Amino acid sequence: MKRRDWITLASIFISSTAFTQDVINGYAEVTNIVGNTISLGTTDEGASSFEIGDNILIMQMQDNVIGTNTGDDASFGDIQSIGSAGLYEEAEITGITRPAPVTVFTEDFETAPDGYTACFGGACNPPTIVNYGGSNYMAAENTGNYAVWYSDVIDISAYDRVDLSIYAAQYAYDVNDYLYLIYEIDGSGTGIIYQELNGNFTWGDYDITNIQGNTITIYAYYLAAAGHYGAIDNVVVTGHSSTTSVTLSKSLDNSYNVGAGSAVQLITFPNYTDYTTTNDLTAKPWDGTLGGVFALDVENTLTLQNNISVDGQGFIGGLPSPVQNGDRCNATAFRVDSDNFGQKGQGIQQLTSNTYRAARAKIANGGGGGNPHNAGGGGGGNFTAGGAGGPGYDGSAGGCNQSAGGIGGADLSNFISADRIYLGGAGGGGQQNNGVGTQGGNGGGIIIIRATEIVTGGTCTGSKSITANGANSNNAGNDGGGGAGAGGSILFQVENWTLDACTLNVTATGGDGGSVNDGTTHAGGGGGGKGVVIFSGAVPATNMVTDVSQGEGGANNNTGGATRADAGATTPSNAAADADGVIESEQGPLPVDLLFWQGKDEGRYNKLEWATATEIDNHYFTIERSFDGETWETVAFVEGNGTTNMQMNYQFEDHINGRGLVYYRLQQTDFDGTNEVFDVIVIENMEDNVNLLLYPNPSDGYFTLQSSGSVEGLEWKLIDLNGNTIKVDVIEKDGKLLFDMYNKAQGQYILTVSQGGESQVFKVMVR
Repeated sequence: MKRRDWITLASIFISSTAFTQDVINGYAEVTNIVGNTISLGTTDEGASSFEIGDNILIMQMQDNVIGTNTGDDASFGDIQSIGSAGLYEEAEITGITRPAPVTVFTEDFETAPDGYTACFGGACNPPTIVNYGGSNYMAAENTGNYAVWYSDVIDISAYDRVDLSIYAAQYAYDVNDYLYLIYEIDGSGTGIIYQELNGNFTWGDYDITNIQGNTITIYAYYLAAAGHYGAIDNVVVTGHSSTTSVTLSKSLDNSYNVGAGSAVQLITFPNYTDYTTTNDLTAKPWDGTLGGVFALDVENTLTLQNNISVDGQGFIGGLPSPVQNGDRCNATAFRVDSDNFGQKGQGIQQLTSNTYRAARAKIANGGGGGNPHNAGGGGGGNFTAGGAGGPGYDGSAGGCNQSAGGIGGADLSNFISADRIYLGGAGGGGQQNNGVGTQGGNGGGIIIIRATEIVTGGTCTGSKSITANGANSNNAGNDGGGGAGAGGSILFQVENWTLDACTLNVTATGGDGGSVNDGTTHAGGGGGGKGVVIFSGAVPATNMVTDVSQGEGGANNNTGGATRADAGATTPSNAAADADGVIESEQGPLPVDLLFWQGKDEGRYNKLEWATATEIDNHYFTIERSFDGETWETVAFVEGNGTTNMQMNYQFEDHINGRGLVYYRLQQTDFDGTNEVFDVIVIENMEDNVNLLLYPNPSDGYFTLQSSGSVEGLEWKLIDLNGNTIKVDVIEKDGKLLFDMYNKAQGQYILTVSQGGESQVFKVMVR
C-alpha cells in the first residue's frame, strides 16, 4: 500500500536536533548458567551489542528474599535471606551464539523500484531513475523545492535491531545543495536524520546501526540547484537477531539464581582508553526484566562535559487502585489479589504470586500500596527505609486511625557494600475512589564507573552531575497519593579526581511522595529512602557535592496546617553503616585494573614494567618467558599489594644471554587462587630485523606481507595472545604473501617472520 502520511520536513529538523544516542549499554536476560556458558532470553542490544573479547557485568537484580514472610500481616515482605540479590562481577566474552544477519530489504533501482517519489514545499522536479555507466540510480536535479523518495513500510519486528546503509553521491558544488538520509520508526511521523550531506561529494556508503522498532520507512530528501544533482543507490536494511548465549573466559565467582522469583541480567561494560562525553548519558529504564544500570570502564581519563543520570530508572512504581473503591479505613489487609487496593511498588523481591501485588505491606524494598480508601502509598527503600503513606479518609481531620497507608520499603543497609548494590525500591500506588489517585514513583538506577581519573571539562555554566535519584510521585486530588522512589546506587572505582573546571554534584536522593490537592484529609504518599554512593578511595575534598538525602512525605491535604505522610528514614538500620549514605575506601568485585604491561631491551637484560590502578585481593604476579611463543617457563614471582585503590608500579629485570627474540606473559593470582592472564609482549633486537612491510594493519582479516627482497625462504609463525599457534591460509602472489584471517576471531595476534637467522615481529590487529 502506498504511504500517504509521509513525514514533514519540519518534523525531521526537530528530530535531527534532538536526536542523541545517550544509552551506551546493552542488556540481556539470563535464563540459565551452566559452567561458563550463559543462556539468554530477552535482549536489548540497540545501544551496544555483546561481542567476543568484550567484558560484561553480570548482576542479580532480584531474588527470592522474603522466604516464608508471606502471611497477611505486617511482617509480609520482610527480608528473610538476601540470597544473591545485588551481587555482580565482571567477565570476558570468549564465545557468542546468535543467528546470522539477514537482508530484510534491498533496493538497487535496477528494476521497478520499491517506494514513491513526491514534492514537499511546492512544485519540484521529483526524483527519477537515471541510468549512468550501465547502472540505475534514484537521482534528483534542479529540484526547485525539496524532492523526496521514500520506501514502503518495512516490517522489522522479527529482529532485535537492524542496520541501514545507503550508497549516495552529490555532484556539482553549492553550499545550498542538500541530501538528507532519513528513517522513521513505527509510523511515528517524526523522521531521524542520520546523514545531512551538502556540497560536492562522490559515491560512498552511509550507514547507521542498531535501529530498533517494529517498522521502518526510509527517506531521501533532495534539494539541488540547476545543473546539480544528488543520487542514491543500494538501499539495504540488515536484520540482526538477539544473542542467545555467551561463553565467558571463566566460571563465575558468585552463585546467581535464575529460578522463579529471580532476575539476573548481563550488561555490556564498554571499555575506552580515554573517553570524553559529548551528550548526556543514561541507562535503559528498568522494565521488569532488563535495564536500570549504567556502566562504563575507562582505562585512563574520563572527561565529563555532560551529565550522567539514571534518575527514576530503577524499580517501577505501583499503580493506584485500578477500581475506585470507597470502603473506609481498612488497616488489616497487607497483601491481597485485588484491584480495590493500591498496588505495591517493585523491589528486589519479584511478585511471584498475584496475592502479593496489592495492599499496604511492603515487598522487600518496594513500598506498599494504599488501602481503602484514599490511603497513600509507601515510599521505596534502599540504604534507608521508605516512609509510610498517609492514613486515609474517614471524614475526620486526622484521617483513619488505625492507618490504612502503605508501609515503606525495607532498608537494605545490612547488605549494601561495594560487592552488593541495588536499584532503588519503588513507591506504592495510592488508593482512589474518585479516579485521581497517583502511581508510586520509580526508584533510582545504578551507576558503575571505573576509571583511573575523572575530570570535568568543557563549558561549565553551573555544574556537572552524576545522579541516581528516586522519582517523585505526582500530586493527587481527593484520593491517595503515591509513594516516592528511593535513591539508587552509585559506585566509583576511581583513583584520581580533577574537578577544576566546575563543581560535580553526585546525588542519590529519595523522591517526594505525592501530596493531596484537597482541603479534607485524604493521604499523601510516603517519601523515598536514601540511596548510596560508594567510593573506592576518599571523597574528593574540593568541587564535589554529594547528596544522599531522603525524600519528603506528601501532604495529606492542602490546608495551611496540613499533616504529611512520613518522610523516608534518615538513618539506616545497620548501626555500623555510614549514616549519610556516602561510603569511602571500599573496593568492589571488579578485578585488578592493569594500566600497562611493557618490556624493553636494555642491552644486558630485558626490563619488564607494569602498573595497576586498583587491586582487589591481589596475592602475586607470575612472569613467564618463551623463546618460541609456545613453550613457557616461569622466571619470577612478584608479590602483589592485596587490596588498594592506589596506583602500584612493578618492574623485573630478566638477565639472559644472547640477543634473540623473547616472549613474556604476565599472570595475576588472587588469594583464593583465581588468576588472570594478560597479553603476551615481545622484546626484539631492532637492529637485526629483516626489511619487511605488513599492511593494512588493523585489517578485516586480509593483509599482505611485502619484503624488499624475495619472499622465498621466509618462515613465519602466527600465535594468539595465549601463545596458541594459529593456522591460516597464505598465498604467494607478485612477490608478496597474502594472509587470509577473515574467519578468525577479532583481536590481536603476533606474527613472527624469519629469514636467514634474522627475525621481525608484528602485532596484527583483526577487527
